[in-house]
Amino acid sequence: MKRIVIALSVIAILFAFSGVSEAGTEFAYDWAKKWETSIGVGYKGFSKSEIDDAGMVVIRAQKRIGYPLLLGVEGEAALAGNIAYFRVGVPFTYRLRGFGEKSKIDLTVVPGVSYATNLDTDVNQLGATGGIGAEFKYFYRTGYAIGLGAYYTLTT
Repeated sequence: MKRIVIALSVIAILFAFSGVSEAGTEFAYDWAKKWETSIGVGYKGFSKSEIDDAGMVVIRAQKRIGYPLLLGVEGEAALAGNIAYFRVGVPFTYRLRGFGEKSKIDLTVVPGVSYATNLDTDVNQLGATGGIGAEFKYFYRTGYAIGLGAYYTLTT
């Protein structure tokens, strides 16, 4: 399972820097103009000492519902030792101006559901999640940004 998370992380990084959206058809271009897509690779710490910290991958698509508001859907996958964790959420974002014309700050609230499974014992758990976070994004080219964010997620 760790190999899957590592492989997804590498694919996400390559996709983020490949410029795939430029090579699409007119339909893909029109879709991309209306939606913002992002791929995040990061670190997930758990508050329970019995659960190891994990690497994670997040894929998000958001649509502008009126500047500065965005609404969308996201999926997250993480592997913490012998526990596989998956979350689906509905991010609601308020975008602020950053420190210049090309930078933005996103404040996000993400309600959702999560599913965790212990790979050794086959114990499964479904729960509700709520998250808050902030991201700093720098748009280095029209339609392309790189950013850094921090999120806190509470799972029941």
